[in-house]
Amino acid sequence: MKDCILDLNEIHCWVIDLDEHIFAVSRYLLWLSDAEKCRAERFAFKLLKERYIVSHGVLNMLLAGYLRSSQFEIAFSKYGKPFIKNSDVYFNLSHSNRYACIAFANFEVGVDIEHMKQDSVIESIFSENEKYHFDTIADAMKLQAFYQAWVRKESYLKAIGTGLAQSIQAVEVGFKTPSDWFFSPISISEDYTGCIATKARSSPKIKWCGIGPDFLI
Repeated sequence: MKDCILDLNEIHCWVIDLDEHIFAVSRYLLWLSDAEKCRAERFAFKLLKERYIVSHGVLNMLLAGYLRSSQFEIAFSKYGKPFIKNSDVYFNLSHSNRYACIAFANFEVGVDIEHMKQDSVIESIFSENEKYHFDTIADAMKLQAFYQAWVRKESYLKAIGTGLAQSIQAVEVGFKTPSDWFFSPISISEDYTGCIATKARSSPKIKWCGIGPDFLI
């Protein structure tokens, strides 16, 4: 894996169609840690197992590029957020169905992507203020608005490192942006939405990176 270089105030966002890489799943398996291999074996369905192997194989290959070394260990915070000890490279991974997204930066960053499913609006993720705002949105736009709010909340919680250990309802970032935060939408396809979140005084530059089937060549 060639070296990857992060500039100051820059986020690299990698989007992967996992199903395009399943043909090489045995090669991605070589990049998994023992713990990741054990986790992969616990999947009941072959496709879910293969997607997990590809997403974490790509993650580890990219980490080797950013860290300029394949000798690293992923640790976890008390809330389960992964990080590299004694490193100024921060990362976050999200996957939903056939797509995965990985963000890298020199500062804390969170990313979330979701496959938008019809009839899956769960208003319980909203605070009372957000419910009031959501009710004003036209019915035809509600599904997209719900998922956009969801990924904003999830990416925010992942950026601050608490994940769902903190109440998602209490985080009012679904429809508004705090003054010291940056949110950027992720465009993947018509039925997917995503978001990158980070605490930043100035807007970071986002570099969008795709990974095709020839990634291993």
